[in-house]
Amino acid sequence: MISGEVGCAKPDPRIFRIAARRCGFAERSAWAADTWMVGDHAPADIAGAVVSGLRSVWLAHGRPWPETAYAPPPSPRPSRTRSG
Repeated sequence: MISGEVGCAKPDPRIFRIAARRCGFAERSAWAADTWMVGDHAPADIAGAVVSGLRSVWLAHGRPWPETAYAPPPSPRPSRTRSG
């Protein structure tokens, strides 16, 4: 999915809902409870996941967490970090 084609971009939660619909999830389903966002760009991928209620995996690629102004809030469903 290309953000320009749908009129919004990550971290806007609308793009995650549009992606869920395109994957066949009903508009009012509890799709976020069973969905993970996997990404390597913290401000868009991980922040977008958090505001959309998704679990997230940050692909660090050997880098430290890049955001000084943002860190995912503590969650009952903790995000995980994977290096490599």
